[in-house]
Amino acid sequence: MKYALPRETAKATTHTRQDPATHNKSNTPRPTSPTNKFHRPNTTQNEDSVYILTLNLTPSLSVPMNQMRQTYFPKTRNVTPAHITLFHALPSSQLPTIQSDLSTITSTTRPYHVSTGRPFRMRKGVAVRLDSGAECSEQFREELRERWAGCLSEQDRRTWSPHWTVMNKVDDEGEVERAFGTIRRVLFEESQYGRAEGVTLWRYLPGGRWKEVREYEFQSGRTPNEGKEGGEGVFDLKGEGSRRELRSPEALKKAGSKVVGALKSVTGKKAVGREQDGGKAKGGPGQE
Repeated sequence: MKYALPRETAKATTHTRQDPATHNKSNTPRPTSPTNKFHRPNTTQNEDSVYILTLNLTPSLSVPMNQMRQTYFPKTRNVTPAHITLFHALPSSQLPTIQSDLSTITSTTRPYHVSTGRPFRMRKGVAVRLDSGAECSEQFREELRERWAGCLSEQDRRTWSPHWTVMNKVDDEGEVERAFGTIRRVLFEESQYGRAEGVTLWRYLPGGRWKEVREYEFQSGRTPNEGKEGGEGVFDLKGEGSRRELRSPEALKKAGSKVVGALKSVTGKKAVGREQDGGKAKGGPGQE
């Protein structure tokens, strides 16, 4: 299923990622491959470009998480919606293999249930872990990581924990701590639920732009982690009542609006963003 991107970032299939603090004021094109060794793919050649792989989520998750990011992320530096990045810098020299592997694995992977988990402090911000769906996401990524291990950057070879970054690049320690307290309270009172429905491959272009290469939808077969004791199914929801009702598409659509009201009541801020948020997670090479 394909969702529209927010109007602020949707320009055909590209958007610009420019950091005002480091924006190149000259006309010299920026490199399209990371220069930091930690972020650079492990190949024997200079890569023409790198590719980013992100997880696609239903609007019942993407909308409230993007509302939260827009509330707390510095506005001049927030150029992408809230996102979950699986790989930050896949090498262009391995693109045929990468695309083939993605087609194979997603065609035998079913959509799976995802929910918000606990927030955690970063040095200059706040991120939110996945709860349900974390093991499925880790297992799906691990299968890809094993196939691509020889060409991955040091960053992409590391142990990975799926999360949304909803605040970053904030120097004021007090502001970060207050945001952390509010986000923790909001998510404790109302977790958000939805599904992971596939992944999107993006090409990183000169100047920080991204271009969508292809979306890969989960289709059929096994859910990641299925068959393991305690493994998560497509909708492995526990208990009765409102949480079980989230199995229906109608309930999934309604769930995203609840966190918006909670943020307004706690912060006193007007939540921004649109229901058109695509639920696509996006990220840049080495950046959240």
